[in-house]
Amino acid sequence: GLEKLPTNVTLQRFLELHIEITGELPDPTSGQMMERCSVCSEKSYCSLCVHCNRKCCAECKDGHMDILRREIARINSQ
Repeated sequence: GLEKLPTNVTLQRFLELHIEITGELPDPTSGQMMERCSVCSEKSYCSLCVHCNRKCCAECKDGHMDILRREIARINSQ
């Protein structure tokens, strides 16, 4: 599993330096643009669904994936 992979010492040191300088962990959403979710139309940090090319916010992603799973299951059972 992941435990067997070697630690990226350079990346680890960059994170430690950031914490030393700022006193907090880096924001994983920095550099991302807020976009309008194509499911709920709210502005948020969105991820792209590679199946349908729609941008979904974190709140809508699980429901969107559930709909896709049901559609695929329906198609497979025909």
